[in-house]
Amino acid sequence: MQESRRVRFLYQGILQVGVGFYHLKNGNWRGATGLLRNGASRLKEFEPDALGIDVAKLVRESELCLAELEKLGRERIKEFDRTTIPKVERIGG
Repeated sequence: MQESRRVRFLYQGILQVGVGFYHLKNGNWRGATGLLRNGASRLKEFEPDALGIDVAKLVRESELCLAELEKLGRERIKEFDRTTIPKVERIGG
């Protein structure tokens, strides 16, 4: 909240993706899909990388997870393969 530069939107996007996966863990399909969609969208502005973070990879993997969640639907959210949840990675990491 204190950050006034545009980088605040990078932080916000990362947080939204993370909270989206938190909602997934709790079985909240709507919260998961909404935050993954918004977070990935916000992060696209910073592709391919920012502050040493591989943003393009995070966006790509988050969108794949979002597509899988949308395919499963809210009734089958528990079938989501959590091993596909991406991690924030440094460039070359």
